[in-house]
Amino acid sequence: MCGWGSEREPQGWVGRGVVGGREKRARAGQQGAWGALCERGRSPGHIKLKFILVGKAGAGKSATGNTILGNKVFESKLGAKPVTKTCSTGSMIWNGKEVVVIDTPDVFSPEASDTETCREISRCIALSAPGPHALVLVTQLGRYTAEDKEAVKRVWEIFGVEAKRNMIVLFTRKEDLGGNSLTDYVRNSHNKNLKELIQECKNRYCTFNNKATGAERNKQVNELMEITERMLKENGGRCYTNELYSEVQRILDGGTEEKYMKIEEKLREHMAKQKTPKKEAMTTGLQNMLRHEFPGVFLFFF
Repeated sequence: MCGWGSEREPQGWVGRGVVGGREKRARAGQQGAWGALCERGRSPGHIKLKFILVGKAGAGKSATGNTILGNKVFESKLGAKPVTKTCSTGSMIWNGKEVVVIDTPDVFSPEASDTETCREISRCIALSAPGPHALVLVTQLGRYTAEDKEAVKRVWEIFGVEAKRNMIVLFTRKEDLGGNSLTDYVRNSHNKNLKELIQECKNRYCTFNNKATGAERNKQVNELMEITERMLKENGGRCYTNELYSEVQRILDGGTEEKYMKIEEKLREHMAKQKTPKKEAMTTGLQNMLRHEFPGVFLFFF
């Protein structure tokens, strides 16, 4: 157990989210013990844990993010059309530790435009640098389709297949189980693609009822945190990172003119290794986004 405290209605944590330039604040609470598993920030004793929500449009990513944060930070509506238009972040302080959730728009489907994909993936990489601790693949219970499989393929193309070491499968619509076991559901499923994914993720999965509140909501979040904690221990307590993330972090941290001169070349080398026709546009999109978001960083680079 992680020691997240009681299952009473949460009190005491302060969460915030940035959505479309507007900041929202929330209150709730829970306790936990992440120790050295989480990324330590620049200030002494500060610990940060980052989740990126991925998956096809309509799977319930935004609602899942709101459940984790305990507050409606991300816009969420029932329907097939995507509501989220841009990468958004929400965070909460949980027992002195910052939990950051990054919600993503519909950039994991083949229908997503090149421009949109490049812009939002670039933004996601910058927001999650030096790398996420967990990629949470959100999919609806009983609805893992070819679209979901394609979304997973896009995740591997963007983040690299090694990212599966930090992936957790989260099923929405827990209420559809009707009290039955999620383990039995997965074991008895005839969906070959789903079973292969679960196996690739080393059987890391859980389920949410995104309408749950109070003790029920806390129990769901506690389970996700416990799975994440075990996964991080297996991974040596490190977030997922790769060459691209390392270079982006160097940009964000600042450095010498000589360092900046090598960044574009290394970004292109990284994207060339990915099996996506959008690699060049994604690299350019990342550069343009960072120039806009962090203009001082590119004083010498461009």
